[in-house]
Amino acid sequence: MSVRLPAILFVCVAFAGITRAQSAQDRIGRVRATGLRCEYRVDPLGVEEASPRLTWIVESDRRAEAQTAYRVLVASSREVLARDEGDLWDSGRVESSESAHVAYAGRALASRQVCHWKVMAWDREGERGPWSEPARWEMGLLAPADWRAEWIAADSRRAGVEIERATYFSIDGAVRADVTARVREMVARGEAIVASNEALGGDPARDVLKRLSVEYRVEGAPMRSEVAEGATAALAADRIPYLRRALMVRGRVARARLFVTALGVYEAYLNGMRIGDERLAPGWTDYRQRVQYQVYDVTTMLRPGENALGAIVGPGWFAGRAGLFHARAFYGDRPALLAQLEIEYQDGGMDRVVTDGSWVRRDGPILAADIMDGEMHDARRELAGWCEPGADVRGWSPVEVVEEGGRSSQVDAPVRTLMELPAISVTEPALRAMDVRPGRTWWGRGCGFARLRARCSRSGMRRCSIRMGRSTRRT
Repeated sequence: MSVRLPAILFVCVAFAGITRAQSAQDRIGRVRATGLRCEYRVDPLGVEEASPRLTWIVESDRRAEAQTAYRVLVASSREVLARDEGDLWDSGRVESSESAHVAYAGRALASRQVCHWKVMAWDREGERGPWSEPARWEMGLLAPADWRAEWIAADSRRAGVEIERATYFSIDGAVRADVTARVREMVARGEAIVASNEALGGDPARDVLKRLSVEYRVEGAPMRSEVAEGATAALAADRIPYLRRALMVRGRVARARLFVTALGVYEAYLNGMRIGDERLAPGWTDYRQRVQYQVYDVTTMLRPGENALGAIVGPGWFAGRAGLFHARAFYGDRPALLAQLEIEYQDGGMDRVVTDGSWVRRDGPILAADIMDGEMHDARRELAGWCEPGADVRGWSPVEVVEEGGRSSQVDAPVRTLMELPAISVTEPALRAMDVRPGRTWWGRGCGFARLRARCSRSGMRRCSIRMGRSTRRT
């Protein structure tokens, strides 16, 4: 019996050691940092804050858990960060429950600098959790000298409008008033054509809803606009320009970033593909004080040899309708584009392609575009392949360089398409009128736009109008 005691004692001690080791291992990972954000965004590009604010979420599989300390590492490369080193900043262990707005306090950061970071948290018992998944941010263009681009004009060309007939009538058609002279005066003065009793010289039918119909010609082509009482009749008299520039990629691309903004709203294109998924960029600000720019990673969109960079700029809030009383051009009357494409090659070289006098423009198929009044699009005027390499630019004209103010990086989340709703019913309540309903009604501040695909011959449908509305019945 005395011979077996050491073996039994050894087994018991070993088992106790394993149990203690497993217990210590179980304590690791009680808290973990997730959802890393820099300046409120995930892996943002174009950060201009000198000491960016870092935020994370503390998660645990145990109730009533809390973070008692944290450690932040910021490194200049993924490789350095993988070695658990922070050559830009190592906060060390900080006794704090803070997990939001922790300001970066490391080495001074330069324009375009890439920063990789991760976080470790300690739980309520002082046990450290695992490192978070790595995140990153990139600095923007911090100094005015970093910008080599110039503003180029993107104002629409105003085509001549000839008003042929304007009628203000009751919706039952019983009363019709000729307001052609009034509408011609509005057009001559450059005023908005508002379908109201005051603007059109009186009420032809009291206590009855009315509509305004305007028949006109633009460069000889017949046009017609009809709106309800209180609305503004938009005439297809503008020619929104398409802008483009060819460029050459001379080697293997390591990184490419497009810094871009506009006075108005823009869509940028590279080699025929739309850049980014934002809508109505750069957003509404007081353009007299601040214009936000966006930064896009276009590394994979470039190809060896010739490429093409382009943009479409609409008036937006800058030069279109904004605010009350049908105000137009509140901030200015000439939309403009500012863009700077920076291409870094694997051999260490760098090329810049900027907006300047080398860009060209041409009238496109968009005849009118306004956030409040909608858009008119003439599919017969499509410019096929306009932003493709090698496109025929005969008929394109040089742009004009203009003087405008400064810019700053976007700090808020952009407008994006969140979902697409297919139509669940299509009815024809009246002749040549289709009622299309999606499977959901937006209540509150949701907004969107419609997409239509149609096939028609030259002798078929000539004009299609889409009017967005909201049902008064909840679905």
